[in-house]
Amino acid sequence: MSSKNPQGSNRQEYPTRGSNMADLSESEIRALAKAAGVEIPERLLTEVGYSLNGLLETLEKIAPPDWEQLEPLPIVLPHAGAG
Repeated sequence: MSSKNPQGSNRQEYPTRGSNMADLSESEIRALAKAAGVEIPERLLTEVGYSLNGLLETLEKIAPPDWEQLEPLPIVLPHAGAG
């Protein structure tokens, strides 16, 4: 894949999504994978980048207005019999 970066830049460029959110760089993808406990082989990093950035683009299109203002739900719901 050819890069659109200036010489000397280490940031991998992916196709732009035409939105306000910038695509994730390879270093950002590596950091996210590390935080999630996932190891991505170097040979798959570009493909993962395309997939992840495509997923983010799609999610951006279906996000409700002002979703940043919504309160998150707990990941683990309390047991109905607890209390």
